[in-house]
Amino acid sequence: GFPSSMGEDALRMTLEGMGAVKEFEASESSDGLSMQGKVTFEDPESAKKCMAEYHGMDMGLGTKIQMTSI
Repeated sequence: GFPSSMGEDALRMTLEGMGAVKEFEASESSDGLSMQGKVTFEDPESAKKCMAEYHGMDMGLGTKIQMTSI
């Protein structure tokens, strides 16, 4: 996931760079190194853009970002 050191506010700003965010929640993962959460975008195109940009990206923590469309 995204590094926990970036914090909730910076994570939200990063995701808002993909488009208008309708709902957002994030918390530190049990590993203490990364964040997990949920974001809902105002439109499907922003969600697709975010998944194309970040899904599978290695943030240098030994794991890759995993995103799921629901």
